[in-house]
Amino acid sequence: MNICVISNDQRYKELGRLLCDCGFNLLENTVQNFKMCNVLILSVVNEYSDSELIQIGKEINDSCLVFSGNGHKIEKLLNRKVIDYSKDSYFLQKNAELTAEATITLIYNHTQKSLDGQRVLVAGYGRIGKALCKILDFFGSKVYVYARRKEIQDEINAHGYKSVSLDDLTYDIILNTIPSIIFTNEMMKNIPNNSVLIELASKPGGFGDEKGVIDGGRLPGRILPKSASKIIFDTIIKGFPCEKG
Repeated sequence: MNICVISNDQRYKELGRLLCDCGFNLLENTVQNFKMCNVLILSVVNEYSDSELIQIGKEINDSCLVFSGNGHKIEKLLNRKVIDYSKDSYFLQKNAELTAEATITLIYNHTQKSLDGQRVLVAGYGRIGKALCKILDFFGSKVYVYARRKEIQDEINAHGYKSVSLDDLTYDIILNTIPSIIFTNEMMKNIPNNSVLIELASKPGGFGDEKGVIDGGRLPGRILPKSASKIIFDTIIKGFPCEKG
């Protein structure tokens, strides 16, 4: 089976190696090879222009199986059905856990301090927020969580963390997972200058003023690409045709 992996992300270079190890034939990304590929894999984040994707859609054959994130948009550009593996429940959960683990490495790199006893605010209690709370608690941090809904606040407290509002922002570390501005410019004036701020959410992010905010985008690919590639592999392989070679 011929496969093309179109991405500059380190995760997908590792994914290519995994596919080769399993006996699949990995092709270079050329126009001629696009015509020959049976499976096309795009990254979870759109790395290419609309015009480039439209052209790729014209080159690949009608029977080519396409995997991608941002499936609805990619379907329109390629003019064919796309399997959006970024919405797979296994991928979402495992990627969230890996993001949390990579975030700890990012914190260590910037603080050069133990997490034990650190006051950490986690904004948002979705998959990534829950994974962060669990690992921070394990390392002895004092975990505070911001969430809007009452039932989520009750869940936070039930797990032994502390549900808080954003009235007091005097934390050692603030981790945002909410893709919406919740820390306005005015609010950020109340954050201590020595606080570590990390943005983990997609655009527009949660911090109004990005000055001094550490970019936590694509952390699994940046810090743990081999583990991240295995998650992608395990997710998409379920949709592969059975035949190899």
